[in-house]
Parts: sequence; structure tokens; C-alpha cells
Amino acid sequence: MAAGCGLVVAGLWQLGIIEIAEPAGLPSWLSKETASPKPTDAANASIQPSPAPTKDAQAQPAAPTAAPDTGKSATGDQLLVQSTNTATASDGAKAWLDELAKVTLKPNELFSLDAWVKNTVASAKLELKQDEISQIAGLLYETALRAGLTIGERHIHQELPAYATAGYDVAYQDGKDLTLFNPNKFAMQVGVTLSGSYPIVYLKGNPDTKWTPVNLEVVQEPFQAEKVELVDFNLGAGKGEATQQEGKPGLLVQVKAKEGDIVHVVAKDYYAPLPKVVARGPTAEEMKAR
Repeated sequence: MAAGCGLVVAGLWQLGIIEIAEPAGLPSWLSKETASPKPTDAANASIQPSPAPTKDAQAQPAAPTAAPDTGKSATGDQLLVQSTNTATASDGAKAWLDELAKVTLKPNELFSLDAWVKNTVASAKLELKQDEISQIAGLLYETALRAGLTIGERHIHQELPAYATAGYDVAYQDGKDLTLFNPNKFAMQVGVTLSGSYPIVYLKGNPDTKWTPVNLEVVQEPFQAEKVELVDFNLGAGKGEATQQEGKPGLLVQVKAKEGDIVHVVAKDYYAPLPKVVARGPTAEEMKAR
């Protein structure tokens, strides 16, 4: 995403209230229903990606198949929702996932990923790598959406990382938080399991009879980058084109929640295209006009 083109989510979509701060430079067709905040640097390579997800709309990645026990526990808790990542988790990420499984999202309380990360670094002495935390944060964010939690602060990357699922990208950086609010009257316990090395994050709880999970749909709209042509007099008259920068398509991703016949846009993520820049030699007329 071009610098300064980040989007800010204020995810009170459950209440029908969605706000967006739209910085200068965004296309006019990007509506103000909801969005994501400023991007951070793309992740490094400590997480080894699996083959990238397809561009088709997917409610949930399909590669891993393992799932937590769906039965009720002795305390009455049951599996509520789960989310799967199509990229394997490194050993470092697995250690963080073990700590995540200790988290309880209490009723009417706000969860701060940044505060949890800093507390975990202090207590468990884990190494902090932004790409590992970002992968875990994306899974937690998707699971929270499926559970109907309220999303506060959220940030995305400039470019969608190979380990992130489109629509559920979260970029973690010190001072750039992910916050979740549990509006329910019951607590939700975070759980973690693995299908091979593929992480699965889920929530368990003891809901009332009125609670239902949210049906999500991800819609992706790619668009091609423009071509920028420069005249380079150092190439000489009549010389062909020389590529100075390869272009990259942009992407608009919308996450929609369905409630019967009603569809709400829960989040909208915009990744700006990178133009292709080519240089060519001047024409005879351009040489004369120089």
C-alpha cells in the first residue's frame, strides 16, 4: 500500500455504527462503511508460507482439517467458532500460540493485543517477531469476527503477506494495536490446536440460547496497476523500453456479515497497486526540443 494510505477500523458494526478515517489519496469508490488503519512494514520470512490462497471468496481456509472437540466440557463450555490459517507456524509462533491459549475474553471487557504481547514477553521471555505476532493476530481477529465481538483498533500491511488470509490481515507493531471487546454476558476462552503445523484458533464458552455465530463472506476485487513511461535521454534516440520497476496489482477486500437477507460490510481492506515504470529513449522530435 502506498505510504499514508492506511485505513482505520472502528468496528462497532454490531451496533450498526461504522466509522472510517479516509486519508488523502484513496480512490473515490472506496466507501466509508468500514476499513483498516495505517499499514506497517511487510513481514519478514521467519514464517514459511504455504501456497497462497486463491482469489475466490472463502469463508475459511480449507487446507488444515483438524478441529477441537465440539462437545461441552464439564463447565458447560462448548466450541463456538474457529479459524484456520493456510500457512504453517514457525516454532516461535507455536510458542506464542501456547500463550494465547491462556487468554480469556471476559464479558464487557476490552482485550489489547499490544498489552498482552508486552506482558507475555515479560512473563514468558518469548522472542518478539512482528511477523509471528501478526500471523497469530490475524487468526484471533478472524475468530473474533466470527464470534460477533466488537473490533476496535486494527492495522493492515502495505502488501498482503503470504501467511495472511485476505480480509483477516493484521499487522502488529509496537504502538499499533488490535483491540477486541466482548459485548456478551459470558466469557470466551481462547483455544489453540494444530493440524500438522497449520495453526487453528478457536473460542469456547457457555452462551445463552440467543447467541449465534456470524456468517462471514470474503469478496476480493483485484485491479491492474498502471504503466508509467519515462523518457531517458541517456538511452539515446530510438532505443527501446527498459523496465525500472515491475508493477503489482492492487486489491480491495471486503468482509461481509450475513444475517438472514441483511448483509453488512464488516471490514474493507485496500492494498494500493504498484505501477510499472519503464524508461525509453527519446524520439527525434524530443531530442530536438531538448
